[in-house]
Parts: sequence; structure tokens; C-alpha cells
Amino acid sequence: MFAYPVTNLCVRECPIPYRGFSPNNTCVLDCPTQYYFYDVTINVCALCDSKCIICASLSACTKCLTGYNLFNGYCNQSCIPTTVITYANAAGECVAQCPAGTFGNNQTYACVTMCPTQQYGEPTTHLCTLCPSTCSVCSNSSYCVACQPAATLAIDHMCYTNCNSTYKYSYNGSCWNTCPNGTYLTYTNVICSACAAICNTCTASPNQCTSCTASYYFNNTCLTVCPSGYFGNSTTLQCVSCSSVASSVCAQPLNYSTSYSVENFQPVITLQFNQNVSLADQLQNILKIRIQTRRLLQVGSLVNNGVNYTY
Repeated sequence: MFAYPVTNLCVRECPIPYRGFSPNNTCVLDCPTQYYFYDVTINVCALCDSKCIICASLSACTKCLTGYNLFNGYCNQSCIPTTVITYANAAGECVAQCPAGTFGNNQTYACVTMCPTQQYGEPTTHLCTLCPSTCSVCSNSSYCVACQPAATLAIDHMCYTNCNSTYKYSYNGSCWNTCPNGTYLTYTNVICSACAAICNTCTASPNQCTSCTASYYFNNTCLTVCPSGYFGNSTTLQCVSCSSVASSVCAQPLNYSTSYSVENFQPVITLQFNQNVSLADQLQNILKIRIQTRRLLQVGSLVNNGVNYTY
């Protein structure tokens, strides 16, 4: 029964727009803003869930008691994930991603402005993310601010495991007094990194070769075939200039082409060679042919790629 203030009579149901309020059995125009919601099906002010402060229904809480977090309309003890990872924001709501300026802490499942030790706030994922293992404090995955006791902060702002003053270069988990063959010293001045497979030795970067494994070195790179004007020295594995060494490897086979024309009503055959030839030799010997003619061979003009001879 509810006291209806219009008539001062008791009624089983409050007439609309009044609604029943159980704590004092009174008909009221509005339900309290906290702990109650208007249940239109029975026209009464009904209690929210016991962990909820403000709600629109039993399954539509919008604000929870202290110590509870809101997720999908319900107040939970925390946002500890079951199938979906969520984090409690500043309003106590469980959200899939923390708002800007905060980061999900996977230890407390809360959105925080400062991440735990050895973690940093990743702005893309809005999560607290582990620093590199050698860092004690970092700004991101590639910028250490302070190192673990057994590591040194290098010029590239990364922390590297200490070697010692004699063997101060680190490669593949070991300390070296100089970078081993097939590696180069990176700009960190601490770490040696592997050269490209084609290089036997390199410097400054993996592809800047200083010697080659099974090819020829030429201008900081390795080639299987040397460029024109060079030949490959199989002993040194280098491309050597043909002009600096007398080598039959650089000699091109002697070739020539012929063309036919008529001058002053006389047939003329022109021979064009691919390289200069010595006139000290008999032309027949050079060409390896037998020339049968009564006319003398006359020397034509030199051209860029050989000599012309006409008769």
C-alpha cells in the first residue's frame, strides 16, 4: 500500500504520473537519483543492484560503489579478464582501451597515468608495455633512460650487457676484443652485427663490403662478373683494371664485319674491325683468309671501335 498525497488515501498502486516508493510507502513524482530506478512495468521505484549507485535498470548501471568497476551495465569487483581483457577507467568503468593519457596496467587491470617499473606507456595501444630487458627505465622500446646494473647505456640510447675494457665488443652473446670476421661495428660502438652473406668483411653497414666470399670485390660491393674494362682476379677476389695489368683475360676476340659498295664503277669491300690491328702483320694472316685480287689493299680511316680497310 502507498500513501497517495492528492487524496491522503492509501492505494495499492500509485496513479500515473505518481509511482510507488517502498521505503516510506509513498507515491512520489520522481524516483531518487541514486540507488533507485523507475520500473515502468510495475510503476514503482525499484532498487538498483546492491553494488550500483546510479542505474536505469537492474542490468543498466551507470555508476558503481567504490571498489567496483562498471562493465556492460554491471558492477564487478574488478576488470580482471575472462575472455575479453578490460581495464577500469577513472569512472570505474571496464573499457577495452584506456582513454588518451592513460595506459592499461596488466597487473591491476586499471587505467593508470604512470606505468610500473620497467614498463612504459605505449601511445598506440594505450597499454603499459615492458621495456627492453637491459633497461630499468625507458621511454619506448628503443630508448632507454637508465640501465640494469650489468648493462651500459650506449650512444644509441639502448642498454647493452657489459663486457670489459679488453673484450669490449659484444656479438652473439660473447665479448670480443675486435669484431670477428663477417661482422662490423655498429654506430653504438659496442655491438657487432653480421655482414650480408655475400660479404666476407664489411664496414658501417651489412651491405658495404670490404671483401667478398665467392665473388669479386668492386667499389664496396661484390659482383659475380666484373664490369667492362676489369677482370676478376681469382686469387684476391677483386676486379682489377685491364689498363693496370697485362692480362689476356681482358683481350677481346678479333672480329670484323664487311660491307659492299661501288665507287667509280668499281666494286669495293669494306672491312670494319672491333679493335685496332697492327699493320706490321700481313692482313691475310690477321683475317685467316686468302685474299685473291690484283688491287692493293688501301688503309681507310680509323674509327672509334676499330679500323676500316678497303680495296
